[in-house]
Amino acid sequence: MPFTGTLGGSNNGGGATPANEVYFYSDNMWGGDGFTVTGTLTIQDGGGSARGIYFKHGNFVPPSVPEPASWALLIAGFGLTGAAMRRRRLALA
Repeated sequence: MPFTGTLGGSNNGGGATPANEVYFYSDNMWGGDGFTVTGTLTIQDGGGSARGIYFKHGNFVPPSVPEPASWALLIAGFGLTGAAMRRRRLALA
């Protein structure tokens, strides 16, 4: 998306306090689309109590259940820790 100029304005950010906000939103960042700047990009917050500039990717929700590889590492770690504790106890006796 080519753009030249200045963005600004007033927007209610969904809270109780109005905010001056600028959003840069990418819905398909993982597919190769993104935000590319050629030249100079200056981002400046105007100050105040409720102002912001946001770069946001679309609906990314981390998985609620760990991946199988994470479970395998967890179980292997417990197994190795248990084996080390058992071996140490036998060596001391």
